[in-house]
Amino acid sequence: MKEELPDSTDEVKSMTGKETNEKDVKEELPDSTDEVEVMNTEAIEKNLKEKFPDSTEAECFRFVQAATAVHKFANKKLDKEQLIGDTASEKLGEYLEWRSLYGVDFDRPAADADDSTIWDWAVRKALGAEKKKKEEAEIQRENNRWFRWHWKKSDATEEPPKVDYDSKLETALQQKESTGDGDNTQTDTEKIDDSEDIVEIKDESSKRTLPQFIFKRKDPKTGEYVRDKKGSELIHVLASRIDRYAADYETLAMVAAFYIDANADRNSKCTATILVDDRSGEGWPNSIAMKAVPLIGQIVTEIEKRHPERCKSVIICPLPLAMMVVWGAFKGDFSPEVNGMMEAYSGPSGIGSPLPQKLEAHVDDATLEFLDVCRTNLYVSEPKDEDHGKDNEE
Repeated sequence: MKEELPDSTDEVKSMTGKETNEKDVKEELPDSTDEVEVMNTEAIEKNLKEKFPDSTEAECFRFVQAATAVHKFANKKLDKEQLIGDTASEKLGEYLEWRSLYGVDFDRPAADADDSTIWDWAVRKALGAEKKKKEEAEIQRENNRWFRWHWKKSDATEEPPKVDYDSKLETALQQKESTGDGDNTQTDTEKIDDSEDIVEIKDESSKRTLPQFIFKRKDPKTGEYVRDKKGSELIHVLASRIDRYAADYETLAMVAAFYIDANADRNSKCTATILVDDRSGEGWPNSIAMKAVPLIGQIVTEIEKRHPERCKSVIICPLPLAMMVVWGAFKGDFSPEVNGMMEAYSGPSGIGSPLPQKLEAHVDDATLEFLDVCRTNLYVSEPKDEDHGKDNEE
């Protein structure tokens, strides 16, 4: 019986008329798992583009890749393709709604705008979002207060009280006779004055700003953005310049998201590395830099939410040894995807402290020296006592 069974190689030869060895047969067989996964991912991206025509192909790609990472270890019994498609669709829809809500595509900095102009635009957008949320929260509180008062004063099972229109009309006529037209004119004037006050408040609000703490640096020799050793553009974050009292954490994170959006091309799949320098700086609002570290995680989370797969790596340094322990506890609050991209290096974080040597594996020495010059140029010198004395004499 064994002699009657043909060898697989001979069988292939009889079918094709050519000599074929087993190695050739194996090479011709595709890796079905990899090919199917690629095909399914492309199909999901195509479906997203059809569902959200305002999105770009690059955005569909990035959101699908992010959803794939989320469901990487999903139960094999579940429909993984469906999970990825649903997650990508939900997140992409929220992203496009975010762009529409704040008019990101209609009110943008000019293409040749410098870094500080882009920052000011991002701050204005974020502060506008903060104001809108506060107004919505106040309206919600007023509605809740009214409902609580309504249900407390009346029983839903009782008939609504009858209104005595005759008495109300009589009261209104008496008030009109006692006040006269002059008071009505005065009331209109007061309303106009109130509106002027509101305009002044709005103007003051529009002048509010925040110290810039995130930068995209250009090499003065080449005019190109500085990059890490892998070729990704570097986003330079100075943690000690974050004013934790000027705005809440959500607003500060939103500023970073708007800033990244203004610097990114929606049609591009390019990625960036965020380098967080945690050292202190002269005259900077956050003298104890480690207090801003928890905010860094929230900023990265917001960026990943609005621009998934845009930032591939986040390097935070130098962190004092005590803060490394605290950082380990903070990381538990972030998603596995965000944790996977963050890396922290220990070291002293004083004004004159050097950067950890381990950073040289990611960024070359010349770039680090250039970034340090940019950092020291932002120092704010405090006025001397002698100058104060001269001013007082004058």
